Amino acid sequence: MDIIVQVLFGGVSIGLIYGLPALGIVLLFNTAGFFNLAQGEFLALSTYVLYQVYVLWKIPLLLSVVITVGVMIAAGLFVNLVLFTPLRKFNAKELYILIATIALSIFMKNFMRLIWKSKPLNIMTIFPQKPLKLLGANVMPSVLWILGISLVLIFLLYILSQKSKLGTGMRAASEHKEAASLMGIAVDKVIGLSFAISLAITAVAGILSTSVLYMIPEMGDSISTKAFAATVIGGFGNPVGAIVGGIILGVIETIASMILPASYKNAITFLLLIAFLLFKPTGIFKTSSNKKV
Repeated sequence: MDIIVQVLFGGVSIGLIYGLPALGIVLLFNTAGFFNLAQGEFLALSTYVLYQVYVLWKIPLLLSVVITVGVMIAAGLFVNLVLFTPLRKFNAKELYILIATIALSIFMKNFMRLIWKSKPLNIMTIFPQKPLKLLGANVMPSVLWILGISLVLIFLLYILSQKSKLGTGMRAASEHKEAASLMGIAVDKVIGLSFAISLAITAVAGILSTSVLYMIPEMGDSISTKAFAATVIGGFGNPVGAIVGGIILGVIETIASMILPASYKNAITFLLLIAFLLFKPTGIFKTSSNKKV
Protein backbone atom coordinates (compact mmCIF):
# COMPACT_ATOMS: atom_id res chain seq x y z
CA MET A 1 0.00 0.00 0.00
CA ASP A 2 2.76 2.43 0.92
CA ILE A 3 4.56 1.72 -2.37
CA ILE A 4 1.36 2.46 -4.31
CA VAL A 5 0.95 5.78 -2.50
CA GLN A 6 4.57 6.73 -3.19
CA VAL A 7 4.25 5.82 -6.86
CA LEU A 8 1.02 7.77 -7.26
CA PHE A 9 2.28 10.90 -5.53
CA GLY A 10 5.63 10.72 -7.31
CA GLY A 11 4.06 10.03 -10.69
CA VAL A 12 1.50 12.82 -10.38
CA SER A 13 4.15 15.35 -9.33
CA ILE A 14 6.42 14.44 -12.26
CA GLY A 15 3.38 14.42 -14.53
CA LEU A 16 2.51 17.97 -13.50
CA ILE A 17 6.03 19.08 -14.42
CA TYR A 18 5.26 17.67 -17.89
CA GLY A 19 1.68 18.93 -17.88
CA LEU A 20 2.37 22.60 -17.08
CA PRO A 21 4.60 23.18 -20.14
CA ALA A 22 2.03 21.23 -22.16
CA LEU A 23 -0.62 23.63 -20.86
CA GLY A 24 1.57 26.53 -21.99
CA ILE A 25 1.90 24.93 -25.43
CA VAL A 26 -1.88 24.50 -25.72
CA LEU A 27 -2.54 28.07 -24.54
CA LEU A 28 -0.22 29.50 -27.19
CA PHE A 29 -1.42 27.14 -29.91
CA ASN A 30 -5.08 27.98 -29.29
CA THR A 31 -4.40 31.73 -29.33
CA ALA A 32 -1.59 32.16 -31.88
CA GLY A 33 -2.06 29.03 -33.97
CA PHE A 34 1.48 27.65 -33.81
CA PHE A 35 3.31 25.02 -31.80
CA ASN A 36 6.32 26.21 -29.81
CA LEU A 37 9.04 23.56 -30.10
CA ALA A 38 11.27 25.66 -27.83
CA GLN A 39 8.98 25.29 -24.81
CA GLY A 40 11.34 22.83 -23.12
CA GLU A 41 14.29 25.18 -23.63
CA PHE A 42 12.36 27.96 -21.93
CA LEU A 43 11.79 25.63 -18.98
CA ALA A 44 15.51 24.86 -18.89
CA LEU A 45 16.30 28.58 -19.05
CA SER A 46 14.02 29.27 -16.09
CA THR A 47 15.93 26.72 -13.99
CA TYR A 48 19.23 28.39 -14.85
CA VAL A 49 17.87 31.84 -14.08
CA LEU A 50 16.73 30.60 -10.67
CA TYR A 51 20.15 29.03 -10.11
CA GLN A 52 21.85 32.29 -11.02
CA VAL A 53 19.81 34.55 -8.74
CA TYR A 54 19.20 32.14 -5.84
CA VAL A 55 22.41 30.12 -5.62
CA LEU A 56 25.05 32.39 -7.15
CA TRP A 57 23.70 35.82 -6.24
CA LYS A 58 22.18 34.54 -2.96
CA ILE A 59 18.94 36.46 -3.35
CA PRO A 60 16.15 35.21 -1.01
CA LEU A 61 14.10 32.36 -2.45
CA LEU A 62 10.74 34.11 -2.79
CA LEU A 63 12.28 37.12 -4.51
CA SER A 64 14.34 34.78 -6.72
CA VAL A 65 11.15 33.04 -7.81
CA VAL A 66 9.50 36.38 -8.64
CA ILE A 67 12.58 37.47 -10.60
CA THR A 68 12.70 34.18 -12.50
CA VAL A 69 9.05 34.35 -13.54
CA GLY A 70 9.47 38.03 -14.42
CA VAL A 71 12.49 37.29 -16.60
CA MET A 72 10.57 34.58 -18.46
CA ILE A 73 7.58 36.88 -19.03
CA ALA A 74 9.95 39.54 -20.38
CA ALA A 75 11.62 36.90 -22.57
CA GLY A 76 8.22 35.91 -23.97
CA LEU A 77 7.30 39.50 -24.82
CA PHE A 78 10.73 40.09 -26.39
CA VAL A 79 10.79 36.91 -28.49
CA ASN A 80 7.26 37.54 -29.70
CA LEU A 81 8.18 41.12 -30.65
CA VAL A 82 11.40 40.39 -32.54
CA LEU A 83 10.59 36.96 -34.01
CA PHE A 84 6.94 35.99 -34.20
CA THR A 85 5.30 39.39 -34.79
CA PRO A 86 7.34 40.02 -37.97
CA LEU A 87 6.56 36.49 -39.17
CA ARG A 88 2.84 37.13 -38.66
CA LYS A 89 3.03 40.49 -40.46
CA PHE A 90 4.59 38.76 -43.47
CA ASN A 91 1.84 36.10 -43.27
CA ALA A 92 4.45 33.37 -42.85
CA LYS A 93 3.18 29.83 -43.25
CA GLU A 94 2.75 27.76 -40.10
CA LEU A 95 5.60 25.51 -41.23
CA TYR A 96 7.99 28.48 -41.34
CA ILE A 97 6.94 29.55 -37.84
CA LEU A 98 7.50 25.98 -36.65
CA ILE A 99 11.00 26.04 -38.18
CA ALA A 100 11.61 29.37 -36.41
CA THR A 101 10.82 27.73 -33.06
CA ILE A 102 13.33 24.96 -33.88
CA ALA A 103 15.98 27.59 -34.61
CA LEU A 104 15.07 29.34 -31.36
CA SER A 105 15.46 26.05 -29.49
CA ILE A 106 18.96 25.51 -30.93
CA PHE A 107 19.97 29.09 -30.14
CA MET A 108 18.77 28.80 -26.55
CA LYS A 109 20.63 25.54 -25.93
CA ASN A 110 23.87 27.09 -27.13
CA PHE A 111 23.20 30.26 -25.13
CA MET A 112 22.81 28.21 -21.95
CA ARG A 113 25.99 26.26 -22.72
CA LEU A 114 27.85 29.53 -23.22
CA ILE A 115 26.69 31.11 -19.95
CA TRP A 116 26.40 28.14 -17.58
CA LYS A 117 28.46 25.45 -19.37
CA SER A 118 27.35 21.81 -19.70
CA LYS A 119 28.10 20.53 -16.20
CA PRO A 120 24.95 19.19 -14.47
CA LEU A 121 23.70 21.51 -11.74
CA ASN A 122 20.99 21.16 -9.12
CA ILE A 123 19.16 23.14 -6.48
CA MET A 124 18.10 20.87 -3.63
CA THR A 125 17.33 23.46 -0.95
CA ILE A 126 14.08 24.94 -2.25
CA PHE A 127 11.91 22.50 -0.30
CA PRO A 128 12.56 20.64 2.99
CA GLN A 129 14.38 17.33 2.57
CA LYS A 130 12.85 15.38 5.46
CA PRO A 131 10.20 12.88 4.23
CA LEU A 132 6.66 13.15 5.55
CA LYS A 133 4.48 10.24 6.58
CA LEU A 134 1.32 10.23 4.47
CA LEU A 135 -1.13 7.31 4.24
CA GLY A 136 1.59 5.06 5.59
CA ALA A 137 4.16 6.08 2.96
CA ASN A 138 7.18 8.37 3.05
CA VAL A 139 6.48 11.30 0.74
CA MET A 140 8.98 14.06 0.04
CA PRO A 141 7.74 17.60 0.79
CA SER A 142 8.72 18.65 -2.74
CA VAL A 143 6.02 16.33 -4.10
CA LEU A 144 3.32 18.03 -2.03
CA TRP A 145 4.61 21.49 -2.96
CA ILE A 146 4.50 20.59 -6.65
CA LEU A 147 0.93 19.33 -6.28
CA GLY A 148 -0.23 22.36 -4.29
CA ILE A 149 1.43 25.04 -6.43
CA SER A 150 0.28 23.39 -9.66
CA LEU A 151 -3.34 23.25 -8.49
CA VAL A 152 -3.26 26.91 -7.44
CA LEU A 153 -1.72 27.89 -10.79
CA ILE A 154 -4.32 25.93 -12.75
CA PHE A 155 -7.12 27.59 -10.76
CA LEU A 156 -5.66 31.06 -11.38
CA LEU A 157 -5.40 30.34 -15.09
CA TYR A 158 -9.03 29.24 -15.14
CA ILE A 159 -10.05 32.52 -13.50
CA LEU A 160 -7.91 34.47 -15.97
CA SER A 161 -9.36 32.71 -19.01
CA GLN A 162 -13.00 32.82 -17.91
CA LYS A 163 -13.35 35.99 -15.84
CA SER A 164 -11.02 38.59 -17.36
CA LYS A 165 -10.98 40.77 -20.47
CA LEU A 166 -7.67 39.21 -21.49
CA GLY A 167 -9.23 35.76 -21.25
CA THR A 168 -12.12 36.92 -23.43
CA GLY A 169 -9.65 38.29 -25.97
CA MET A 170 -7.67 35.06 -25.94
CA ARG A 171 -10.79 32.98 -26.53
CA ALA A 172 -11.93 35.31 -29.31
CA ALA A 173 -8.51 35.19 -31.00
CA SER A 174 -8.52 31.40 -30.80
CA GLU A 175 -11.90 31.23 -32.53
CA HIS A 176 -11.29 33.73 -35.35
CA LYS A 177 -8.50 36.30 -35.40
CA GLU A 178 -9.95 38.48 -38.15
CA ALA A 179 -13.37 38.67 -36.50
CA ALA A 180 -11.77 39.41 -33.14
CA SER A 181 -9.75 42.23 -34.70
CA LEU A 182 -12.90 43.71 -36.27
CA MET A 183 -14.53 43.67 -32.83
CA GLY A 184 -11.77 45.91 -31.49
CA ILE A 185 -9.56 43.27 -29.90
CA ALA A 186 -5.82 43.93 -30.30
CA VAL A 187 -4.98 40.45 -31.55
CA ASP A 188 -1.20 40.99 -31.73
CA LYS A 189 -1.17 42.25 -28.15
CA VAL A 190 -3.29 39.30 -27.00
CA ILE A 191 -0.94 36.85 -28.72
CA GLY A 192 2.09 38.53 -27.13
CA LEU A 193 0.52 38.33 -23.68
CA SER A 194 -0.48 34.71 -24.33
CA PHE A 195 3.13 33.90 -25.14
CA ALA A 196 4.27 35.64 -21.94
CA ILE A 197 1.69 33.75 -19.85
CA SER A 198 2.70 30.50 -21.54
CA LEU A 199 6.31 31.09 -20.48
CA ALA A 200 5.26 32.13 -16.97
CA ILE A 201 3.52 28.76 -16.60
CA THR A 202 6.61 27.02 -17.96
CA ALA A 203 8.81 29.03 -15.57
CA VAL A 204 6.79 27.76 -12.61
CA ALA A 205 7.22 24.21 -13.89
CA GLY A 206 10.95 24.86 -14.25
CA ILE A 207 11.23 26.18 -10.71
CA LEU A 208 9.37 23.15 -9.36
CA SER A 209 11.49 20.78 -11.45
CA THR A 210 14.73 21.91 -9.78
CA SER A 211 13.79 19.83 -6.74
CA VAL A 212 13.67 16.60 -8.75
CA LEU A 213 15.74 17.13 -11.92
CA TYR A 214 19.34 18.04 -12.67
CA MET A 215 19.90 21.06 -14.87
CA ILE A 216 21.70 20.64 -18.19
CA PRO A 217 21.24 22.71 -21.37
CA GLU A 218 19.82 19.67 -23.16
CA MET A 219 17.09 18.99 -20.58
CA GLY A 220 14.69 20.99 -22.71
CA ASP A 221 14.71 18.31 -25.43
CA SER A 222 13.24 15.71 -23.07
CA ILE A 223 10.75 18.16 -21.56
CA SER A 224 9.53 19.31 -24.99
CA THR A 225 9.03 15.71 -26.10
CA LYS A 226 7.07 14.81 -22.98
CA ALA A 227 5.03 18.01 -23.05
CA PHE A 228 4.10 17.29 -26.66
CA ALA A 229 3.22 13.71 -25.74
CA ALA A 230 1.03 15.02 -22.90
CA THR A 231 -0.90 17.26 -25.31
CA VAL A 232 -1.48 14.34 -27.69
CA ILE A 233 -2.54 11.97 -24.91
CA GLY A 234 -4.91 14.49 -23.39
CA GLY A 235 -6.24 15.85 -26.67
CA PHE A 236 -4.37 18.50 -28.60
CA GLY A 237 -5.81 21.95 -27.99
CA ASN A 238 -7.53 20.96 -24.74
CA PRO A 239 -6.05 22.64 -21.61
CA VAL A 240 -7.52 20.04 -19.23
CA GLY A 241 -6.22 17.31 -21.49
CA ALA A 242 -2.69 18.74 -21.31
CA ILE A 243 -2.64 18.39 -17.53
CA VAL A 244 -4.32 14.97 -17.51
CA GLY A 245 -2.00 13.75 -20.26
CA GLY A 246 1.03 14.89 -18.30
CA ILE A 247 -0.18 13.11 -15.17
CA ILE A 248 -0.87 9.88 -17.07
CA LEU A 249 2.59 10.02 -18.62
CA GLY A 250 4.23 10.75 -15.26
CA VAL A 251 2.47 7.90 -13.46
CA ILE A 252 3.23 5.36 -16.22
CA GLU A 253 6.88 6.47 -16.30
CA THR A 254 7.14 6.13 -12.52
CA ILE A 255 5.63 2.64 -12.54
CA ALA A 256 7.84 1.57 -15.44
CA SER A 257 10.97 2.91 -13.70
CA MET A 258 10.37 0.37 -10.92
CA ILE A 259 10.68 -2.42 -13.48
CA LEU A 260 12.91 -1.04 -16.23
CA PRO A 261 16.15 0.98 -16.18
CA ALA A 262 15.72 4.77 -16.05
CA SER A 263 17.21 5.06 -19.54
CA TYR A 264 13.96 3.62 -20.94
CA LYS A 265 11.88 6.65 -19.89
CA ASN A 266 12.05 8.32 -23.29
CA ALA A 267 11.21 5.03 -24.99
CA ILE A 268 8.06 4.75 -22.87
CA THR A 269 7.10 8.30 -23.86
CA PHE A 270 7.47 7.50 -27.55
CA LEU A 271 5.54 4.24 -27.22
CA LEU A 272 2.63 6.06 -25.56
CA LEU A 273 2.79 8.82 -28.15
CA ILE A 274 2.75 6.36 -31.06
CA ALA A 275 -0.05 4.33 -29.48
CA PHE A 276 -2.29 7.37 -29.10
CA LEU A 277 -1.49 8.66 -32.58
CA LEU A 278 -2.41 5.27 -34.06
CA PHE A 279 -5.43 4.27 -31.98
CA LYS A 280 -6.71 7.47 -30.33
CA PRO A 281 -5.41 10.44 -32.35
CA THR A 282 -8.00 12.81 -30.85
CA GLY A 283 -6.68 12.10 -27.35
CA ILE A 284 -8.70 11.50 -24.19
CA PHE A 285 -10.50 14.85 -24.37
CA LYS A 286 -11.49 15.49 -27.96
CA THR A 287 -11.19 19.12 -28.99
CA SER A 288 -13.47 20.84 -31.42
CA SER A 289 -10.57 22.70 -33.04
CA ASN A 290 -10.24 22.33 -36.79
CA LYS A 291 -6.57 23.35 -36.86
CA LYS A 292 -4.03 20.93 -38.24
CA VAL A 293 -1.11 19.93 -36.04
